[in-house]
Amino acid sequence: MDPRGPQRGRLLEALALFGAVFLAPGWEEELRGPVGDAPFEVKGDPSVPSAARWLGLPKILDPAFEKWRNLLIEAQSHRDQWASRPVVHRRFLRLSFREDLRRTLEGQDKGHEPDERMTFGLSDSSAKSRFIDWGDLRWVIDGYQVLKGAVAGLLERELAPLCQQETGPRESLGVKVRRGRESWGQSALRHCVYPSGGTCSCHTDYGLVSLQLSNSPGLEALIDGSWHLCEPPQGFSLLFAGDMLERLSNGRIKALVHRVRVEPSSPVSPSSPSLGAQGTPGGRKPVVRQSHILFLQPDADSIVAPLVPYQTDGGPCLEPVRYGDWHNTKVELAFDRPMKSASTRRW
Repeated sequence: MDPRGPQRGRLLEALALFGAVFLAPGWEEELRGPVGDAPFEVKGDPSVPSAARWLGLPKILDPAFEKWRNLLIEAQSHRDQWASRPVVHRRFLRLSFREDLRRTLEGQDKGHEPDERMTFGLSDSSAKSRFIDWGDLRWVIDGYQVLKGAVAGLLERELAPLCQQETGPRESLGVKVRRGRESWGQSALRHCVYPSGGTCSCHTDYGLVSLQLSNSPGLEALIDGSWHLCEPPQGFSLLFAGDMLERLSNGRIKALVHRVRVEPSSPVSPSSPSLGAQGTPGGRKPVVRQSHILFLQPDADSIVAPLVPYQTDGGPCLEPVRYGDWHNTKVELAFDRPMKSASTRRW
């Protein structure tokens, strides 16, 4: 779909039908100003998303696959150089390989079996920090801001008509969107690298929506009980629903259950990056798939509850959750950390 034309304002309707959409090339252009424009924010106008503060960044959604690939080579083959980077040493940019995302669906009784991939991770707070010099990795946070600004602008515009009746507590996500006060502070960027035969187990994403750009097939969606390949045409972006959009819509829009399965391939040049068992560095499995993902996630203190238009008279509603609690519980499950969160807390 192209949210700029006749389909403008119908994104949530499409997600309710399909769980995921392919966004046409250039969908993000009207959500950001031309290169060189100063960032601005129009207050008091509900038609202008608060994401306007990211305007003025480059227009092209560039997943920078080659740059990330080179960064992986550095992390594997020049470990001292990688570890000496301030953003790495202070954990502003992370590289992990211990996630078991199926565990976020099945719970802590499931044994921890890490997926076979490696993931670079950048949090919103790390991208905004003024206490670190990103040096020659400035492109990482610039790219994140472009993606976050575009996706936040799109979702705020689509949600605006549904939030006009929201009168709950000021921490309510619907109220914050209506007032232009939601900063999407738990959003994150992930760049995932998969070896030949790599995997990411079935799960749903924690936040509102996820935008993915990939350089080869592998992502599958669970539709009517069967797994289907879900890769967009060349130049298109894949956008799909997460747990919080399901809660906002009172279950009308289902979070997309998805996984990644990469077909085994022939060996490649020894100079190419490779991974071992369960995505560990090194090994003999060449990296054959990269995916670049923006997770649009509410502020930690935002209370996510069904919006008024989705509430049924006298019918059941999904319980509100504080997003920070929800997010922390999911992360603890994925990495097999001690459970400390209160994600079942009622509001």
